[in-house]
Amino acid sequence: MEIVTSYSTIETTAAAVDEAVSQLKARLVRPSLLLVYFSGHDNAQVIREQLVAEFPDTQVLGCSSCQGILTEDGYFPDRVIGLWAVFDFNGAYGSALVSTHQRPHQMAKQALLKAIQNTGRSGELPSLVLLHASPGAEEEVIQAISQEFGTPVPIIGGSAADAGVLGEWQLFTQDHSASEGVAVSVFYPSCDLSFSFHSGYAKTDQYAVATRVEGRELIELDHRPAKEVYEEWIKQPLEHGQSIMSLCFTSYWPYCRHLT
Repeated sequence: MEIVTSYSTIETTAAAVDEAVSQLKARLVRPSLLLVYFSGHDNAQVIREQLVAEFPDTQVLGCSSCQGILTEDGYFPDRVIGLWAVFDFNGAYGSALVSTHQRPHQMAKQALLKAIQNTGRSGELPSLVLLHASPGAEEEVIQAISQEFGTPVPIIGGSAADAGVLGEWQLFTQDHSASEGVAVSVFYPSCDLSFSFHSGYAKTDQYAVATRVEGRELIELDHRPAKEVYEEWIKQPLEHGQSIMSLCFTSYWPYCRHLT
């Protein structure tokens, strides 16, 4: 098994893909799986077409990010494309994206089964599932994947994003691209798998109880408008209609945890 990464900060999408691919191919010619993360480059179809042309036999999963990506060389904001590739001669990997008008639950199951089918290992439990989906139904999607297996299988990943929470997030696989849907990669590596998680969050002295919610929307904290409370916490006013998430404050100061 061999894992290689590369990236490019060139502003032109096609040129950035060319540079990242050139760096990757200097060390790895034919990946089993290629993961792609990008920010500031708004044409996922261009990225997908170039990568499929360069790696026609590779399973691919791409997901847009928020305001940059983090690599082993540090954090790169704004316009950047990053590649993560693995070659595993005795392993198996598959990717699939389902984007239909069905409920997220159905899309998740279809994407999962198609990704497994692409590995040629149908009937076997994968060691890991990588999940990227458009925002809005993450809990339902995770539940669908867990129910399909009937036994615990690690799920990692995150929602597709854009710089301003404007609905411009994008997903793609080797087959097609979409702005809404569920995309997964399944891992059957030839080695033992282990993993760890670090959220990056630092605890503060600020806390409140959510006293009113509507679905996924937080309305009140301690019987006060949530916006007012949160502005006090971050010491910065929010303009009318401005999204808290668009400022990425919630990456540093998470505003909710479930109490049991």
